[in-house]
Parts: sequence; C-alpha cells; structure tokens
Amino acid sequence: MMIVVDITPEVLARKKVEVTVAELEQERELREHFVAAFTHDLRTPLHAARLSAQVLALQLHAPDNAKMLTKRVITNVDRADGMICDLLDANRLKAGEGIPIAVRESRLDQLVATAVRDIQELQAPRLRICNETGAIAGCWDDKALQRVIENLVGNALKYGSAQSAVTICLIQAGDWVELAVHNEGNPIPPADEQTLFQLYRRPTSAITGGQSGWGVGLTLVKGIVEAHGGTVRVESSQQHGTTFACRLPLDCRVHLRGQP
Repeated sequence: MMIVVDITPEVLARKKVEVTVAELEQERELREHFVAAFTHDLRTPLHAARLSAQVLALQLHAPDNAKMLTKRVITNVDRADGMICDLLDANRLKAGEGIPIAVRESRLDQLVATAVRDIQELQAPRLRICNETGAIAGCWDDKALQRVIENLVGNALKYGSAQSAVTICLIQAGDWVELAVHNEGNPIPPADEQTLFQLYRRPTSAITGGQSGWGVGLTLVKGIVEAHGGTVRVESSQQHGTTFACRLPLDCRVHLRGQP
C-alpha cells in the first residue's frame, strides 16, 4: 500500500526558511572564527613594527642598527598592509565583484623565482622549481600573481609533509601557461574539495590538526586567477599528493577586452 504525503506550500516555505536560517548561522560562525584569527595575526606584525620603532629611536647614533631596524619596520608594516588588502579583496569577491588587476608585460618564470627566493629566506629550503620551458613572457598583474604563489606555496609548506619538497612547476602550451604547486602528505578529503575556494571555509583536517588560518587565501587565489581569465583546479590523493594548478592565458588583456 502506497502512502502519499501531501506537502503543502506552507510546509515547503517553512522548510526553506529553516534552511536559510541554518546557512546564515553557519556563515556567522565562520565570520566570527575569521575575525578572531585575523585580529590575532594582524597584531603580530604591528607589535613587531612598534617594538622596532621604539628601539630605532634609541639607536639612531648607530647607522647599521638603524638601517636594520628601519627595514624590519617596513617589512612588518607591509605584512599588515597585505593582510588588510586580502580582507578588502575577499569582501569584493563576497559582494560578487571581481578583483581589479593592473596588467603589464612580465616574465612568469622570473616572478616565480623571486617569490621562491623570498619565501626561502623565511622557510627551510624545501622548495624546488620545475621549468623545462625557460623564459615565459606574457602580460599579467605581477603583484597579484605573487599573492597567488605565496598563498599556494605557503599552504603547501604548512599542510604538506615536512620531509618532502614542495615543487612549483611551470608548463607552457600554446597561448596558455600552467602554474602548479605540489606537495606530499595527507590528502585533502573529497568532501573538503567542494568548499576549498569558498570564503572563510577551511578543510576539516586543517581545523582538527590545529593549523591556524583565515579561510581567505584560496578564495583570493581563485579570484585573482579568474580575473586573469584563467582557472584553478585541485587534485589530491594519498598516492600522488596534492596539486593546485592555475591555468593562465599568456596575455590576459584578451580576456579583459572581452569584459563589459
């Protein structure tokens, strides 16, 4: 005997409201976690800059010390400024706006080499560049792509195996180039892959593993790459490790000309 359940419009409307309320509550919790993490991390470079400035005031008679402390102040202020820029761009993406980019002729291979050198000054030498193409010239936003590289490499160093190298590969094919960052270690669960690029979302493994983060970096990576007319994909397994691959046109001005 078949039982037919008659769902009235009122019941459907109530269920829809319940789902909406649950989604808003979840987003509120994510925002609260983000604000707490962001505030904590922002205080670090500001505190370091303040201390350096205080010491600098006492070391003006020693040129070498003054120069070193001045550089430290600038570095930490730049870090704080970068964090604020990330937050502003994340809010643009949340509002459905794109990330503005300033395009010029550039060399992607040189950009990667510079970013890797800067990261290696702060990290153990676990980075390896794989580039069989050589010079890769095109038109991109250098600073924006540097943020992409820093976010992807930073995540690979943070979540990958400490015993394995992080590899940055560049492959050119026709009018396109692929920038791929690979690390070994625990894979990203398939369920987490669906929400990786959503704002404030962090993999369950990162949260349970005690890793700090805002849940903004990969959202920015996707937004910047798409602003260039490119795409991002992730492949992760226990056997092959984790790879984030960004596919970019060599000349993103073609994509920008096609925008309204």
